Amino acid sequence: MCEPGNMGTLIRSGYGLGVDGFILVGGCDAWSPKVIRAAMGMNLYDMPVVEWTWDEVSLYVKRLEASVGSVQIVVADASDDNIPYRKIDFTQHSIIVIGSEATGVSDRVFHLPGTIIQTRIPMMRSLESFNAAIAGSVIIAEASMQRRQD
Repeated sequence: MCEPGNMGTLIRSGYGLGVDGFILVGGCDAWSPKVIRAAMGMNLYDMPVVEWTWDEVSLYVKRLEASVGSVQIVVADASDDNIPYRKIDFTQHSIIVIGSEATGVSDRVFHLPGTIIQTRIPMMRSLESFNAAIAGSVIIAEASMQRRQD
């Protein structure tokens, strides 16, 4: 289950920060009015936004690895055991996975091909977690900064 406002916000942030596309799995309608409203300011047709099953995502990762080599699957999770997001090399081919605030990421993520890297956003104050749209935007911003050439 996903929160459409978070999804639209994340799509808008990703678009502005150079994300190549979004894959939605299970529960969020990318074309719902709430997602569209939250993504205002961009043309949703300028960046691929697709709704797939986990099997389709797995096939995509396999095909991607066959064409570009290793792919890292970066899974956002607030656990203290996870690697801080700024220590990940986002210049590598990466897929960033953000789960729902209610249920987190699906266990199916951990069965995808590719290298699984679990990450967290270190916090300066005690807080259970960030909103999914904010967490995703922070991680995407780091990936964007590492990939920028200016």
